[in-house]
Amino acid sequence: MLDKYQKKYLRRAKIVASLLSLVPFVRGVFLNGSLAQGKANQDSDIDFLIVVRKNRLYSGRFFATGLVHLTGLRRYGKEIAGRICLNRYQTEDYLVISPQDKKNAHHHSFTINLWARGNLYQNFIDANFWMEKFGYKMRKNDQKMQIYFYPLFLLQFIFELIFELIFNDFGEKILKKYQVKKILNNPLTKKADKGEIFISDTELRFHPLKKP
Repeated sequence: MLDKYQKKYLRRAKIVASLLSLVPFVRGVFLNGSLAQGKANQDSDIDFLIVVRKNRLYSGRFFATGLVHLTGLRRYGKEIAGRICLNRYQTEDYLVISPQDKKNAHHHSFTINLWARGNLYQNFIDANFWMEKFGYKMRKNDQKMQIYFYPLFLLQFIFELIFELIFNDFGEKILKKYQVKKILNNPLTKKADKGEIFISDTELRFHPLKKP
């Protein structure tokens, strides 16, 4: 039987994932962390891994962060409990979890697919077969955990089309420059240990993991 906070936060995660399905360039929303492991308590946050379209990592993150912020549920500062923590972004052409170590294998083997386009989640599983060498195996797709609201797909297509017609690659470059500068100037980034904050054109990660 699920704890009341586990049920409450899981319901919240599904609602936000459904909203993210209309965000330009978002291709998948995966749940991980304590909630995915069934260990959420009153003080837990809600960890999301967001998969975005190839070559649109920073555009996708910009819109996804903005939407979650508007819901009032984004983890920010000391506001943690029951808040959405957008701690990892990856592009659809780079689905391998890294570093490939035991703590990442443990953490991400519990990943739950809340929403994804086509075979994206299966591709995610296939890309991370390396976890098996540490004794972990990724969870299969659970249809009961997923949300679908097909009218949002049309809205997402329209939003993406508008962005591509007006901004295209130039917009992506501007958003990358803005976000990288903001990340690097964040006091938490400066306090983080080496490797805890990672920035590239295919992956962004901000959340240090505890040992399993």
